[in-house]
Amino acid sequence: MPPPRPPAPPPYADGPAGRDLAVLVAASVVLAALAMRFSVVSYGLDWLQRRRAAANLDGLLALVVLVPLAATIYSRRRYRDARDAHEQLREQARRSPLTGLPNRSVLDEAINRAARRSHRLASRAAVLYLDVDRFKLVNDTYGHRVGDQLMAALALRLHETVGDDQVLVHLGEDEFVLVCPDVLNLRAAERIGRRLASVAAEPFTIGSDRVRITMSAGATLTSSPDQDPNTAMWQADLAMYHAKSTGSGEVAVFDPSVHGRLLAPRTSEARLREALERGEFTLAYQPVVDLRTGRIVGAESLLRWRHPERGEVGPDEFVPVLEETGLIVAVGRWVLEEAAAQAGRWYRKYGPRAPLRVAANVSARQLAQVDFQDLVDAVVVKSGLGPGSLCLELTEGALMSDIGTAWTVLRHAKNLGVAIALDDFGTGYSSLSYVRRFNLDVLKIDRSFVSGLGTTPEDTAIVAHVIGMAKALGMTVVAEGVEEVMQVRELQRLGCDHVQGWLFGKALPVHEFEQLFERPHPWMAIINGSPPVPMPGEAETYALAVGGSDEVLVVPGTADRPPRLDLRGAGRDHGRPPSPPSSPE
Repeated sequence: MPPPRPPAPPPYADGPAGRDLAVLVAASVVLAALAMRFSVVSYGLDWLQRRRAAANLDGLLALVVLVPLAATIYSRRRYRDARDAHEQLREQARRSPLTGLPNRSVLDEAINRAARRSHRLASRAAVLYLDVDRFKLVNDTYGHRVGDQLMAALALRLHETVGDDQVLVHLGEDEFVLVCPDVLNLRAAERIGRRLASVAAEPFTIGSDRVRITMSAGATLTSSPDQDPNTAMWQADLAMYHAKSTGSGEVAVFDPSVHGRLLAPRTSEARLREALERGEFTLAYQPVVDLRTGRIVGAESLLRWRHPERGEVGPDEFVPVLEETGLIVAVGRWVLEEAAAQAGRWYRKYGPRAPLRVAANVSARQLAQVDFQDLVDAVVVKSGLGPGSLCLELTEGALMSDIGTAWTVLRHAKNLGVAIALDDFGTGYSSLSYVRRFNLDVLKIDRSFVSGLGTTPEDTAIVAHVIGMAKALGMTVVAEGVEEVMQVRELQRLGCDHVQGWLFGKALPVHEFEQLFERPHPWMAIINGSPPVPMPGEAETYALAVGGSDEVLVVPGTADRPPRLDLRGAGRDHGRPPSPPSSPE
């Protein structure tokens, strides 16, 4: 006996919004057209995540390029049910089943968010690594059931102690991490750790047992808004082990000078030299955006270390060792060669129609090398660079460390068509006369001044003065560390040329940078003075035929709605082609 036929689809409002799924999925031409037209596919999904609490989200959203078309064809009711179930599972996956606290999966996000917020407030974010002393002894004495109950009780006690803006994470078993935004200094972070250690030392009653424990803590502060979270975690972990070595229930803060002997085994000169030989170093590229056109016009190359066991190691951990040991010269040579080679590849790929200038950072020790000028000659010839495709980026300290050598080398580089940028302007001690003498091409305003734009009159005045001075000298101005729309508005008002920062993208591997460069940029609405919308640059509704008389209507997004698919014809009159809506729903 054949299986029963499925029931007819219910009315459009609650039924499948389309005809036979086989017909729809077979329309590969439509899928290709949608993929080409709407290549920026994540914004609808991001919008969903931000607005997931709403009860009436339309299930027919522009996820078509992420998954097969059939996967987007749900009833509104089914979509709400699926969404709720998905969010419940997602929330469960982000929490510890033992304590109910957020788990390790949220840690990077929490550290990044706290670091960026603290930077805007001219403070720092603290990361504290908490570990119960001799927890194995508790399990051996009372049993694992009591140990689990103890951890749940400790988690509750710690959670009730921390502030609303702080994130307490349960890493597993007896380890916790606390992320605190807006911490003034290490002393304040240490006080937080001592308060938590004191709370943990109060006795617990678990059933008929009265249990006492101690907890050690290690604290560190983030050094920048884009510091690698793994580095902060590692520093806090190192400080915690130092605390344990001094006794139970102790608190220590990370200090490279104090922990130098512990740093050495992990980031020794020999290990870094080995990393260079094994090709473990790589470059990531942060986009530089033109404030007038919104186009990516350049990229700053940033050094990364992909450790085979520890994963990506942040530059804050290993770059100081490179500089201290002198290895910065060898690694800097590799950086310059690789950045120049990439600039050449992009010049050949994109050509004059879309020029990209790649910046490579040059240290004072590199600049002082007798063969540095020969190195610049070699990379220019070998890479096949276009005019202005490569930029040497120096700090004020590097420029002023040996003015005579810097003048000779940089003048030679400019004659080869290499641009010169002065990084972190305003934080060093270069004078206006030297800036003029070196005939620099680019002046980069330090993020410490950019963060106060629109809120701190002094910072706004400094930035306005720097931009005016640079313009008078014929220099291009780049503002670093741009994270807020308000900062963009102020920089546009002041006449800044280019920007880079988290608002426009973090440092990316080559293939991800190229994807960002080649597609419609999500920040175009910001550049053009409009509120950001999920799907920039599209003003009309596109109708695409699917399997006969049905149509797929791609309704553009607004500030309140993401772009979405509207499949007309199901549950209505299949003998008559539908008409597109008079306005986006």
